[in-house]
Amino acid sequence: MEAPISSYQKTKPVEAASAGMGNLRQRFENMAKTAEEENKKKAEEERTRRQARELQETQQKSKDMKKSEERDRSPPPVPGQMPRKGNLPPLPPQHQVGRPNE
Repeated sequence: MEAPISSYQKTKPVEAASAGMGNLRQRFENMAKTAEEENKKKAEEERTRRQARELQETQQKSKDMKKSEERDRSPPPVPGQMPRKGNLPPLPPQHQVGRPNE
């Protein structure tokens, strides 16, 4: 023989059911809020790194430009030639120092 089946169902108060849902909703809202804050923090860190990298690149370009300008202003002397003072012509061979007269 089968056991008799009861048709009685225990009722749940409306407040109790909604309290669990509210708690669940609060958890999801907190998770979303935390994720949003983390995303903002990551974006701020990335922005800071990008600005630092751009500043470093700008400084390096400035240094390179200064070096380039310095090289353009004073070209290196040609090996084997003595720089002359003024616009005087070279001395004739008999007046140069260190050479025997021919």
